[in-house]
Amino acid sequence: MLGLWMISGFGRRLRRPVAISCFWVLSTVAAYGVWMQHEDCGCFGGAISVRPIYTSLFDITTVLTLISLAHLRGVDGERWRWNHRIYCTLALCLAFFASFSILGAMMIQGIRLPRIEVLRPEAWIGKSFPLAGHIDDGGVVMSGIWLIVFYRDDCNDCIRSVPQFKEIAEKWAELSQPERLCFIELPSGSSDNAHLVDSSGPWVHARLDADKEWLGETPFEVCVTDGVVTRMPPAWTEILPRLDKSRQ
Repeated sequence: MLGLWMISGFGRRLRRPVAISCFWVLSTVAAYGVWMQHEDCGCFGGAISVRPIYTSLFDITTVLTLISLAHLRGVDGERWRWNHRIYCTLALCLAFFASFSILGAMMIQGIRLPRIEVLRPEAWIGKSFPLAGHIDDGGVVMSGIWLIVFYRDDCNDCIRSVPQFKEIAEKWAELSQPERLCFIELPSGSSDNAHLVDSSGPWVHARLDADKEWLGETPFEVCVTDGVVTRMPPAWTEILPRLDKSRQ
């Protein structure tokens, strides 16, 4: 919308001050993401991952460019008069004051926004399991052969598939297979849901830490061997028939 307004010719006296203010606020938000060590700026809703440092540099460059263009002829062919520059300066000062006041209040009061992490298991293949330091499993999944299942208690697909994975773990134990199964629970939107997994069976149950907001479509699974993600496993509908044949 801002871009359309900038090229529309409507309200041309206010276009540049408003644009400078908007990009200044955006650069402040991106800078906060850099300070919080976010992996994704969230600009594209998780479809494309962009580090906040890049969006911060882009926004700051845009602000400086807009300020520099104030001394040149604009799109309308007229030079900015002094009153236009005053509007720009006032808007910039206001945005500067507002953004840094918010950040200062957060730092003084110890307010921390949730750190967002987007889970992309297909990007983990061939790499060390990236969530080892964020689960309360005691490090057991970093040794041996593991099928790791990520789930949420309030996920309907998880409610249907978790019992099947439990059956897989029980059959692996019965057949003395080297593979083991670990359920990793992602925080749910509500605490009123029944817990799908406990620690009473031949599997490991772990939880992701609650300091971050974990984004990912559940359930999903990865295979981990000695701490390295090796592949995306087949569906449980393929694993169970193979185990049944092994028992015969």
